[in-house]
This record gives sequence, structure tokens and C-alpha cells, in this order.
Amino acid sequence: MARISRKTFLRALAGALAGVGGWMIVRGVDDILETHRKAPRSPDLQAAQRAPHDEGADGHVKPRALPDRKATIRAVFARDARPPRLSPQHLTLMRQLRVIWLPIEEGAPGLDIWHPLRGPRPTIAAAMSTLKTDNEAFAVQTLAELGLLVPAILKGAAPLGPGRYAVPPDARPLFEFPHSGVDATGRFHLRKEHLILLKAAQWLVVDSDSISDVLDGEAECWPMPFVDGKRPYGNRSHYQLDMAELLGEPYRIDRSGNVVEDARKDARLERLHGETLAALQVVLAHGAPAIATL
Repeated sequence: MARISRKTFLRALAGALAGVGGWMIVRGVDDILETHRKAPRSPDLQAAQRAPHDEGADGHVKPRALPDRKATIRAVFARDARPPRLSPQHLTLMRQLRVIWLPIEEGAPGLDIWHPLRGPRPTIAAAMSTLKTDNEAFAVQTLAELGLLVPAILKGAAPLGPGRYAVPPDARPLFEFPHSGVDATGRFHLRKEHLILLKAAQWLVVDSDSISDVLDGEAECWPMPFVDGKRPYGNRSHYQLDMAELLGEPYRIDRSGNVVEDARKDARLERLHGETLAALQVVLAHGAPAIATL
């Protein structure tokens, strides 16, 4: 796993802001910042401003102190923070994660950095409801930790076997584009090839050096990881070459040591790469990694 640089994270924001039906359009950094300035305040921020109140011993109503979302997240990503260990609470939230396609270079799947949890509720409210807790700081911390744990989960023992799985109904609109792999009934055929690619994927994760780039902007973002769209599976100049090696079907090499072009294989592997978006959503929604493994 590699750290996310400020430039890379801003490009990811650009893609998330300009999403169209599962495939994204890249916009410039200036456009991102202008969108941030004009964007309405997020539901999470509006909810925080409507702070609950307690009645003091003297009968006066006093505002109740709310936990600082940014401070809670910074503590998770601090240089001296202890790495989180996978818990049942992390798995509960994992099954509600929302995926997104980020258009860096060739494009690759990741977790939604704007609204990481599915459903219409604001993120913090959704996390608290899912975890059945009224402790806001605990909900924020658990979700932030999940951003560190997901790549490790996918690189460990397969959390889900091949088979046909239902895409969560509230996630299905994301897959209403050609060749998503999700059929008309909302089911996806998760194959061994998808699992091999998810295990080998090169994730970009936020760390102590880049967390400020995530939190210090005007927009409310979450430190979620995503697959490197430039080198999703290795270091080859064309990602299909890495895919072919991983899947045990390398491209032919001619006598001069050059790769023999194979347009049909290129197209098939490109389509398979696109299907990793649905594969990731299915694994997160239905997977059951062993807690003891992390």
C-alpha cells in the first residue's frame, strides 16, 4: 500500500465531484476548489450546528459539547497511533460501505470519500445508527479506522467465495452502465478472477503525512482508500499486462522480446477491470473476514 499525496487526493475529489453513472470525468483542481466554495454545507455539518442541549443544575439550558470530527480522525492517523485491529463493529460498518469509481489515469474502484456509507442519512448519523450507539466519537473513530483496514482485509484470506450475490438495492444505481457485470435482477457473478485482482490491487491509503490534505479543505471528506488508477495491479506500463500475469494467462512474447498485441484479450481484461467495482461492493456487503486474521 502507498500513501495518498495531496495531488492524488485532489484528483480523486475531482472524479467524485464529476461522477456520471459509475464512470467519472476528471476536472481540474481549480474546479474542485470552486465547487467546494459554492457547495452547500453538508448534512453532517448542519447537524453539528444544531447541537443538542442539556439543562444544567441551575435550570439554565446549556449547549452540549459535540466531539470534534477532525480531531477524532487525526488521532486515528497520528504517526504514533496504534494500528486498529478488526472488530465486529468494523465489520458491521464494512457491510454498509459505498464504492465509487475514481478516474485517475485508467480509473479504479475505491471507497466513496464524500459519503462512505450507503443510504440517505448523513454519514455520522448513519454510522451511529448502524453501530447502535449514541457515542458520536466512537462512530467517527470506527469509520476512520475502517479506511485503514479495508485494504488489509482484501489482501488477506478471501473474505468471500465465488458465487452469485445480490448488490445492495441502495447501491444498484451505481451499476446502471454497460458491462458493470450486474444483471437486471441486481445480482453479480463474483468469480475467482475478481478475487485475485482485488487481492493484488495496489491501494492508496491516507497516512499521518496526508491526513491534513483530506481534512483541511472546506469540503467534508473522509479518509477512505482507493486503488491506484495508474498502476492498479503492478508496475507495468499497461495494466492488462499485470492482470494477465496475475490470472496465469500472460501475453505472448515475440522473438525480439516484445509483447504480441492481442486486441481481444485487451478488451476482455479491460472489461474485467471495470467489473472490480461491483466485485468490491459485493465483497464489502457480504464478506466475512476472520477477525483473528488482522
